[in-house]
Amino acid sequence: MKRGQEEIVGFGVLLVVLAIVGVILLGMYLRSPVPESGLFPEGGSFLDALPHVTSTCALQGDRFISAHELMVQCVTQPGKQCASEQRVCSVLNGTLTQAIHTAFPIGSRIQGYRFTLQEGDEPATLILSEGNCSTYRGDQRFLPNTRYSLSLFVCG
Repeated sequence: MKRGQEEIVGFGVLLVVLAIVGVILLGMYLRSPVPESGLFPEGGSFLDALPHVTSTCALQGDRFISAHELMVQCVTQPGKQCASEQRVCSVLNGTLTQAIHTAFPIGSRIQGYRFTLQEGDEPATLILSEGNCSTYRGDQRFLPNTRYSLSLFVCG
């Protein structure tokens, strides 16, 4: 064989060896467990969007109020009723439960959740939970223009 051909064959063997090593390292990286950092980015995004969800409660006229307005009404006037004669807190429970189940269906990845709505350091006004979990990871946000905090923690 000529010297140029030997160099090309050697270069090809080197590329094949590097590709094999790369595939092995990629496989090891993909099989490594995801660290439980305590944060749940999807939960933060969910909590950011949640106040903008439209509920099935109309207080005045035909306009359905947002989950944000519904949360404020539930905390400040828990006995208040929607036009459908359901209490605002009952509608809030249904709206939040449906939104959480849609975004984070209980199954193989998510085994349970715990959602809370509270004002400052006061005891939680609303707690929704499902599943039997011992450790949670999640996020917390403040409801815009209020002193209320929302938190969503999931396990899985």
